[in-house]
Amino acid sequence: MRLAARPGCTSTTSRAASNPVSAERRDTEVAAPATTLLLGRESVGKSALVRALTGQPARSVNFRGTAVPCGEYTTPGRVFVDTPGLHRASDADTVRLTLEALHDADEVLLVASATQLDEDLDLLLPLVQGRRASVAVTRWDLVADHAAARAAIVRMALTTGLPFVALDARRPDAAALEDLEAAVTAPGAVRHERTPVRAGFRIEPRRGLLDHAVAGPAAGVALLVLPALLAVLAANRAAALLEPLVEAGTIPLAEQTVGWPGLLAAMLAGDYGLLTMGPLLFVWAVPTVLVYAVLLGAYKASGLADRIGTAIHPLLRPVGLHGRDVTRTLMGFGCNVPAIISARACSACTRPTTVGAISFGAACSYQLGATLAVFAAAGRSSLVVPYLALLVAATLVYARLTSDPVARSPLNTLLVEPRTFVT
Repeated sequence: MRLAARPGCTSTTSRAASNPVSAERRDTEVAAPATTLLLGRESVGKSALVRALTGQPARSVNFRGTAVPCGEYTTPGRVFVDTPGLHRASDADTVRLTLEALHDADEVLLVASATQLDEDLDLLLPLVQGRRASVAVTRWDLVADHAAARAAIVRMALTTGLPFVALDARRPDAAALEDLEAAVTAPGAVRHERTPVRAGFRIEPRRGLLDHAVAGPAAGVALLVLPALLAVLAANRAAALLEPLVEAGTIPLAEQTVGWPGLLAAMLAGDYGLLTMGPLLFVWAVPTVLVYAVLLGAYKASGLADRIGTAIHPLLRPVGLHGRDVTRTLMGFGCNVPAIISARACSACTRPTTVGAISFGAACSYQLGATLAVFAAAGRSSLVVPYLALLVAATLVYARLTSDPVARSPLNTLLVEPRTFVT
């Protein structure tokens, strides 16, 4: 039925025609790009996938006025929003807020791993009932029998009415990206909470040292300590090369303060003065920050951080922490602020303890470098080992005293995911 304007009233169309600014605004609103929300478990390859698809870095945003921290990738015709990863039965803030953000999503790109395709879709499909979605199947490089697996995916696509695209998210080829672009632009309506046809295959990672009941936790602890030790060694090596060069420039300046008032001279040229110690802080801190950031990034990107978390979970549960929480505490050695923000992905019962552990015992990488510089200036560089040991011991005691008894329960297996692949 066509609606006519009432007598004496100006229709919306005529007002827009007489107001070029209004017409321009309406045209802009009509031309606004569609939004596709990426949804999937943690470490399934969402971020790598959308970076490959758009060829752009992420812009950190809160999705449509919500408190969901997301990565936004803008293309001429579409905006991709990379949400935090989901965990089964999780009560984490990020999971709750991500589910709330689904209400405002135009379309959804479900990202599922080929290693556990049926389980991932069982988790994701009930969340997007009635919405338009497409499916990206990542970790395709880990599938041995591509022909049989592809046939299963084709059957799943036919029975669900959703476009499926299988690819390696980290190294996708041009053809796979073209298929994914086509799938995203032509999503199907989600009508099933469970796929009528199952993939019928599951790929488990090889068992290694971290999976051993006794040696696994010990190896996990050793791998946790390794980045800090390597950062210290790198700082020592860099300082040995750079310190003489820096002192060659600062010592003459410090000598200029001879005869100055005592307090001012001590502040500028004393053993720990601005001229004598200040530049050395950067000499020690910068290599520490860089090496630690690179190693921690490699741990996270390869999946090793998650495997370490699973391995050391039995050691941390008695003090009220989850194995995965320790990776967030590790991030605190890079910078405490993003580490505390990432704690929103922790379980409700371990989140306060994790934030406390980061605040209480995680010395940021610059602080660690500055501490090394002070030890070196005192000729006691070896003190860094007991210093780190004291930090760890004090943090564990603090966590034990402040944690919720529920978090220390032997029944607390919340968020323990299947073993991740180390790639």
